[in-house]
Amino acid sequence: MPVSTDRLIQLSLRDSPPDEFGIAKCVGRNLDEFATAASLWARLHYEHAAYIENSLTIRDITFRSETEGTLSLNFDYTQQDGCSDICRDGQGHVDFQFQINNDQLNLTWSLPERPSTADEF
Repeated sequence: MPVSTDRLIQLSLRDSPPDEFGIAKCVGRNLDEFATAASLWARLHYEHAAYIENSLTIRDITFRSETEGTLSLNFDYTQQDGCSDICRDGQGHVDFQFQINNDQLNLTWSLPERPSTADEF
């Protein structure tokens, strides 16, 4: 039986309208809820990478229907290559599928697959 890699984040829209502005406002109030996804993305893509806290920003909000769509967030990461003094920074993004149900914003995301390194050599 396959193990699900889907994760769910549930947020209250409160007084925000169920549109792009309202979702952006809701996400902005709850950015810490998305840090786990960014952190996992960084570590799975680059073994020695770490998400830089408080670097999440909204990249895009797209509606597929009146109550469903995609939310993309950008974030910064730092990667340590070998010696402790060799670091480089980069930017990643995580995509979330959302559904609005009553005043609830339900966001799902999947653990990313580790990228193949077969082409590096």
